[in-house]
This record gives sequence, structure tokens and C-alpha cells, in this order.
Amino acid sequence: MELSHHLKKYYILISTHILLNISEELVVIYSEQTLFIFLYNDHSNTYYHFLSYIDMIDKLIRSFFFLHKTK
Repeated sequence: MELSHHLKKYYILISTHILLNISEELVVIYSEQTLFIFLYNDHSNTYYHFLSYIDMIDKLIRSFFFLHKTK
């Protein structure tokens, strides 16, 4: 996907962010203060971008990673 290529460049430029290419439909860029979520829409053949600065999301993601590391 073309956007995935651009996201990888973005990740290299901003090394404080973590890039999670979860699937072709879902790409996440995460840092301690921001969460960028890109969802792919088959009908329009584009990615939709969602941005959030909510601390609760940060805590949820940290909990998610912690649970997976302990398994």
C-alpha cells in the first residue's frame, strides 16, 4: 500500500513514535502523547486518519502490551 510506505518514512523521521502495521486495514503510530490510527476503507480505496490525545488511550495501550509480554 502506498500509505504504508509513507508511514515508514514518517516513522524514520520521528523516531519517538512506534509504528504498528497491524494489518493492511489497520496502521497505528503511537507515542506517549499521541495515537494516530489509520483505517483502510475498501470502498474508497483510501486510509482514514483518526487522532487522539487522550491519556486513557495511552494507558489502555500500555496495558495491552503489558498483558501480551507477560503471556
